[in-house]
Amino acid sequence: MLPTDIKFHVNDSPWPETSTCMELGGCDADGRAVWNEVTRLVIETHREHGLLNPKLNCRYAPDSPREYLDLISRSVLAGHNNFALLNDGVLIPACVRAGKTEREARLYVNGGCQETIMEGVEHSAGAYFYFCLPRLLDLCLQPPDPLPPGLPAEAAPALPSIIQAPDFDSYYAQFLDRVKTAIRLGIGWTTALGREQWALHPCPFLSSTLEGCIASGLDYTQGGAKYNPSGIALVGLGTLVDSLHALRAAVFDEKWMTLDELRRSLAANWAGQEDLRRRLKKLPKFGHGHPAVDALAADVARELAAFASALPSERGGRFQGSFFVYYAFQWFARIVRATPDGRRTGDLLTQGVAPDRTTPPASLTDVFHSIHAIDFTALPANSVLDIQLPLGPGMSPSTLSALMRTFAEMGGPTLQPNAVSVETLRRWETDGRLTTHRSGGGQRLVPITEVSRLLAERRHASSPRP
Repeated sequence: MLPTDIKFHVNDSPWPETSTCMELGGCDADGRAVWNEVTRLVIETHREHGLLNPKLNCRYAPDSPREYLDLISRSVLAGHNNFALLNDGVLIPACVRAGKTEREARLYVNGGCQETIMEGVEHSAGAYFYFCLPRLLDLCLQPPDPLPPGLPAEAAPALPSIIQAPDFDSYYAQFLDRVKTAIRLGIGWTTALGREQWALHPCPFLSSTLEGCIASGLDYTQGGAKYNPSGIALVGLGTLVDSLHALRAAVFDEKWMTLDELRRSLAANWAGQEDLRRRLKKLPKFGHGHPAVDALAADVARELAAFASALPSERGGRFQGSFFVYYAFQWFARIVRATPDGRRTGDLLTQGVAPDRTTPPASLTDVFHSIHAIDFTALPANSVLDIQLPLGPGMSPSTLSALMRTFAEMGGPTLQPNAVSVETLRRWETDGRLTTHRSGGGQRLVPITEVSRLLAERRHASSPRP
């Protein structure tokens, strides 16, 4: 683990993420739980040396050994936030549903971050194609932005806005049709590029480790492996669902504004309409356990998962849907204009399957109930819930372990916890700087002025924020 961590020079880089991971726990091909002294040694050593790489992707299930979950919990609550917790109860059935054998599915690993790969029989290209769902709704509500100088006219989005609809179901059907059209267009571009990879960047060494490539005489980039799926990462689920529900409530059900009035408010980025924006912000949101909103999220996920699974990849397999977004919820936010949920132009999109950060739910129980409404076994490329946990007397290892078990029992796919104490945050504020801590390796201090400058660059000029 030390060479993996050291070779990336993370202490000297503002970008410490490297997508190098290690899979722990889970089960063997016969379904027997994997938990032993080697598992313990890896986790304890990783924490002892304050390593960032390789990231620990820990497979688990509701009936995982208590010692295993408590060890992970103690590490997280010590501030060692380097874990992704993958639920075998969802991901193994998801892989079987995608056509793998159960023995193969029991040996799934990760392909860089949290995207699933069947060991020795495939390379899934899990984060192959990122697709911004709120941007499509944005384009359905407002005309496209002017093209930057130098770009050809054909680069403009070819999807017409939805000017009118008799009811929400009609609007929603038109929206889904445009989403699918845009996904087909994007996949056409990516698969065309993928067909060139064999000539540009063949992978003979990796291919020699995959079943099927030697027998067929084909590199994995040519479809030589036993399975050849590609991933489509769907970004901004919560923002999309919150916006669709707001549109449904305000325009079609309660009728306290028209579609044209909403479009004008969005185009103005809520200028002079703060009361309206706040009213929309107060509507029920995804992650709050609201049945109607959760049902809408489940329908969006079901529609898009089924659509993705019918699309062919350039290697002869099929696409696999996910709500795994890496940093794309930040990147895409810069080009997504105001949305009906009350979000301003340039504000962050929701991350993975998490709720909106600006309207947090009352408890994690509400979040788990919302996630429970979605069938994640239809999304074999994986989906991730990132949660921020306060450290304090109310959060013990046994409490966090119970939270992990509940998440798994309620059908959550992957949980990524991040724990920090209020005292640490206050110390950062008092010191006037942010601290990246490395146990046994000192600290790297980043001036808060530099962080503020970077954040300011990411905000849209027309959307000042406190």
